[in-house]
Amino acid sequence: MVETNPGVSVVLVTKNGAMRLPPTLDHLLKQQVDPAIPWEVIVVDNASDDKTKEVVLSSWNSSVHLRIIDEPAKGVAFVRIRGIEEAEYEFIVFVDDDNWLANDWIQKIFTIFREHPDIGMTGGYNTGIFETPVPGWIVPLLDNFAIGPQGDATGDITDSRGYVWGAGMAFRKSVYIHLRKCGFIPLLTGRKGDKLTPGEDAELSLLFKAAGCRIWYFSDLQLQHYIPANRMTWDYCITMYKGFGESTFILDLYDLSMKNSKWPYLRLCLKAIEEFLYVVLMIFLNLYKPAKNRKYLLLFRSVRVKLTMVFNNISGYRAYYSQIGKLVKNLRV
Repeated sequence: MVETNPGVSVVLVTKNGAMRLPPTLDHLLKQQVDPAIPWEVIVVDNASDDKTKEVVLSSWNSSVHLRIIDEPAKGVAFVRIRGIEEAEYEFIVFVDDDNWLANDWIQKIFTIFREHPDIGMTGGYNTGIFETPVPGWIVPLLDNFAIGPQGDATGDITDSRGYVWGAGMAFRKSVYIHLRKCGFIPLLTGRKGDKLTPGEDAELSLLFKAAGCRIWYFSDLQLQHYIPANRMTWDYCITMYKGFGESTFILDLYDLSMKNSKWPYLRLCLKAIEEFLYVVLMIFLNLYKPAKNRKYLLLFRSVRVKLTMVFNNISGYRAYYSQIGKLVKNLRV
């Protein structure tokens, strides 16, 4: 894979982000970057109907090139694809409109990729900034909000964790171009309107690994992730965990295909049943521990969705598995 133009392209996806964007852009304006390092900001506006564009243009006061691109497609994965396609530089950084990068972020990303040619993707430590106090029962679940460390220490997480969050994900555009040439079309689209189907970051991470790249976690890559009050609710978590059920169905298919497993559908069924029985058992064992049991009640919703997809969507399984199999085969050629 041939490296394209060395530099950093920040792909910032937003939809109706007029209220969220000012601090995000302010943190980008405060980046301390060696003048010899080229970088840019690409704001991909996903059909906003507020004053997003006006806020971006009025907030940006820098010689660093900023562009606003319109992309009406539904699904954050496809909106990000537009940003990647528009990016001028080799090193791509995903920033959501509620992500605030530390002022040395761009400099460090450039240095990491230039000094470590084997690293294809990386992520850092995300700190949560909360609009309201975090309910105690949510604290153990904060990694589902892309908050916290992504490894025990700085280092290679390819064969352990195996993925990084989309909030602050950085990767090589040349590898992504290779994936697209091999036939990659996202099966997991991420947030689509009010529907939450997470996992688009894990899907991309899996494919970078399949392409032979290493995935690293750097604890000194610091990002603040702003979380509004409406995400710290039981109803929001239920919706999110139902999305996890759909996502893990697809991610399990990737795993089976990459391992070239025999009897993949049978393995898929057995794994789904095992997960379901485990969660039911844990619910009963923690029946009198309400705070701890909330985690398993949420997991129950996730595995129930997955179980339904496994047994009620055989035709969908065959189509997905065929598409994934062709992609994985092309990557191995």
